[in-house]
Amino acid sequence: MSFTSVELILWGCFALLIWGLRDSIKQVESEINAQDAVIRSHRVANRPRFCAPQNLIDPIGSYMDSQIYHYAVIDGKRYCFDHVCPAGMRERMGINQRCVAPGLVYVECA
Repeated sequence: MSFTSVELILWGCFALLIWGLRDSIKQVESEINAQDAVIRSHRVANRPRFCAPQNLIDPIGSYMDSQIYHYAVIDGKRYCFDHVCPAGMRERMGINQRCVAPGLVYVECA
């Protein structure tokens, strides 16, 4: 066998390897996108725009004629006031954050 034929066989094997890797990467990418869509829909379904606190503790100020409290009990968990999200801004809430009307953001306390 000549050197050229060995080289052609090796290049052919290399091309098959790259083609197989490309298909595997496409499959992994589609699975990641599917899981990401499920996670996003789950967050949207479980996260209402505004939460209704069961208990508010320790008033510290006001915003848009609403009292700001240092602590809020929402769904049986205790949250601390973090910041205000103005009405015109749309902010993504973290997993440990809750928004109370008119845009008061509370973070879960330790």
